[in-house]
Amino acid sequence: MRGIYKVPFHADETTTSLAIRLASANGLSPYPFCEDMGFSFDSVIHGRREALIRLSEVAHVPDEQVFRNAYISARQGAGVLRGEQVRSPWITRYTSRVCPHCLEDDFRNESGPQSARRYFRVHWHFTAIRSCPIHNAPLFQLPDIASARAFDLDTRAAISARELRKAAGLVDTTPFTPFEQFILDRLEGRKQAGAFVDNMSMVAGIDVSELMGMFATFGKHVNLHNFTETEWQTGAQAGYEILKRGRDGIRAFGRLMTLQTNPRRSAYGGPHLLGGFASIMVPGKRAGADYDAVRLELLDFIKETVAIAGKCIVFGERLTQTHVGLSEASKRLKRNQIQTKNILAHFDCDKDKTVTVFPSDVVEQARHYLEDLLLPIEAKIVLGVSRAGFEQLVGQGLIVHDPLYPQLFPGSLLRYSKASLQRLRDAALAIQPVSSSAGLFSLFKATQRARVLYGDIVALLLDGKLKNVFYDQKLQGLDCIMVDPAEVASHFKIDSKWMLSEEVAALVGLPVQQVRLMARENLLGGHKFNRIGYPPTTMFFDREEVNRFHGAYVSATELGEQTTLGALAVAQRLRWTDTPKLRAKKLVFYERVAVEAELARFQSD
Repeated sequence: MRGIYKVPFHADETTTSLAIRLASANGLSPYPFCEDMGFSFDSVIHGRREALIRLSEVAHVPDEQVFRNAYISARQGAGVLRGEQVRSPWITRYTSRVCPHCLEDDFRNESGPQSARRYFRVHWHFTAIRSCPIHNAPLFQLPDIASARAFDLDTRAAISARELRKAAGLVDTTPFTPFEQFILDRLEGRKQAGAFVDNMSMVAGIDVSELMGMFATFGKHVNLHNFTETEWQTGAQAGYEILKRGRDGIRAFGRLMTLQTNPRRSAYGGPHLLGGFASIMVPGKRAGADYDAVRLELLDFIKETVAIAGKCIVFGERLTQTHVGLSEASKRLKRNQIQTKNILAHFDCDKDKTVTVFPSDVVEQARHYLEDLLLPIEAKIVLGVSRAGFEQLVGQGLIVHDPLYPQLFPGSLLRYSKASLQRLRDAALAIQPVSSSAGLFSLFKATQRARVLYGDIVALLLDGKLKNVFYDQKLQGLDCIMVDPAEVASHFKIDSKWMLSEEVAALVGLPVQQVRLMARENLLGGHKFNRIGYPPTTMFFDREEVNRFHGAYVSATELGEQTTLGALAVAQRLRWTDTPKLRAKKLVFYERVAVEAELARFQSD
């Protein structure tokens, strides 16, 4: 358009800045100038399409360049800039933060009217950018002025000229950080911060980086309003490094926040665990998928690592109780707190005396364990046996007391597992009964008739070896079982492999008492069994073992009979020979092969 003084439009200049500089170059303020050109300055501020097209025509700038750097207002406090969803407080609409060195360069290098030389950069909109990428200097905060001139950079810079000159001496004092470069990259359409951050919106990435970094750097309970811009820059960079690591970084942040949380004591809520981060990051304040991803990862971390023993709300979600406090555990186990800690220490394998919370599954395991235990008087009722029957079953090893209980409660009466007793009882009652009880007797009467122990019959029942079984419906448990004594006796006949003491004595030519002495001295293996027709003291010997021994060794008594010399004479003559002997207290046996020559010599003499 002829008659209008033009100004160059810079690649990093905001559209609002272009309109203001164009008006200044033509000696007008932006509002009347824009009205004269057929559009309103407010329409440019809000990024109205018609106004931007008209501005591009007036300024002789391609409309795609104008649209690229325009803030497109969507709703109060939110809009779109270079394809990124932005909103306050992460973006300021007014000309507020500037680099004094950049403004000096503009004033020195640009041509045209002085009031139209300085321009506002797109990235100065963002409150998270606190230094200049060119000069590594801190951005200067311009004082607030009336809203009518709030967008006029030249006017505001002129008002703060002295302060800007002073700030110009801070070159290379505040390096531009990778976090701030991340914002510039996103404005240029570049995503190179890692998968997790690249999948987030720019504003969410800025916000979470700042929050994580501030709490990670300065403590989880700090007041964020008390920090300088330099400290915010430091914190934001730290948070950006955390967020770049994605899932691992978020979990590392969670670990740092909960570092002082005693895992052996209950956690009482988000602020207790995550400090101010938990309060700021609730969905009511920060909603959206990007924030949800961060919250979800932290929640998973807390659920995996933190003891939740009561009401605990994090990010608005009530966490499932994972642990039980000592007081509640004592109630569930029906023990005092000292006993409760001893029991749970065994199941949890944590002997630390400071522990006051225990995993819920451990408490349940301990509760089931204690509820399963019975005193002997209760155990015999479950089995359905008399006291004598119960004691015999214990003595024969068919019932074993719980081994852990004496360790937990030294000096207490032994306890028996109810579940084990029930399994034994049910197994003994599993045989299909016969139709009549004729000729059958109770287990105790059967023990007397078959001359076996109570446990022997129960063992036969458990092995399913008895067929003639009847159940007396008037009784309970093992007492209701009736069996045939003759069938029981048939399972206890002595095998031909065994010899009695008397048989061994006759074979080796010794008295029975000396045969038993041989067993006690381990010359022969003596065995005692509960066998029908034999007293409990009856000793049995393995026939093969006895024959091997008799073939290898001979006693003086047997030699005396063979030589007609008598046992005493044989013993006296062999005492001074080198014949190999086997001794055990008063018993002496000679090696049979070696003594044959001596026998021949004895007989010739």
